[in-house]
Formats: sequence, structure tokens, C-alpha cells
Amino acid sequence: MLNFTRFTTPITKSTYDLTKGDVVETGTGLFAFDRFPKGGKNWYGKSMNDGKNYRIRIISYINSDKKIVGSYNFEVVAKAALKSASNDVSNLGKDDLFVIKHGRGNNAELFRYVRQTGRKVVAVNPITNKTFNIDKNFTFTKITNLPY
Repeated sequence: MLNFTRFTTPITKSTYDLTKGDVVETGTGLFAFDRFPKGGKNWYGKSMNDGKNYRIRIISYINSDKKIVGSYNFEVVAKAALKSASNDVSNLGKDDLFVIKHGRGNNAELFRYVRQTGRKVVAVNPITNKTFNIDKNFTFTKITNLPY
């Protein structure tokens, strides 16, 4: 059972007036309101009994007003800052593994460095052993320097 601040008298709110942390009494238990997903036919809440997150369907024709019995403070999860990918084309040595990002999406390919020639880098796909000539205008990132 999770700890939350219980109100002396319950408050009644409309479903769409709920704010993050409101502890709502439903027919199945107590849930701390988290957020509405896109579409708004349900809402996400954390169960006060087991601490798991659930998707709770909004049934507006039965009762649109919700009974708020308390408030819960969600823990703030800090995201780790990602370091930016650096271009390691000049730091590559024989048999170093590196990736290049290409295309519109976040596509990346893995290669093993062989040598440089003028404006190209000769590399081998480590899975198929096929040789590729890659332009130096791509961002080359060593596996050891990946920002993740």
C-alpha cells in the first residue's frame, strides 16, 4: 500500500478536471491520477494498493464526477543527459568498430574500419564481410564513444 495524503472530507471533481496526483476512489480501488493519453477515452493511474500503473476506462454515462480522497506525490524521474555524438573519423584505427547515422530516421549501421583513401573510408560490414567505400561527410562514431 502506497502512502498518500488523505483529505478530511472528499472532494468531487469532473473526470476531465483531475490533476496529476489526485487520489480517485473508483469501484475497483484507489488510484492516483497520472495523465490522459491521446484520445481521452481512458486515463492512467497508479494503484495505491500495489503501486502498479493501470489504464482506467472513462465511463461517463455512469458517473462523470469522481470522488477525490487525497493527493499523491509522484516521484520525479530525472533523465540522464546524453552526450552529443562526435565525429571520430580521424581517430579510427585498424579494426575499430564504428557506426554511421544516415537517412531521415535514426538509422545507424555498424562497420569495422580498414583504411582511408582521399575522400572515402574503406570499411567492412562485420556481419556480411562486404566492403564499403563511405564518404567522410557522414558522422563516424566509435562504439566506445556512443552517447548511450
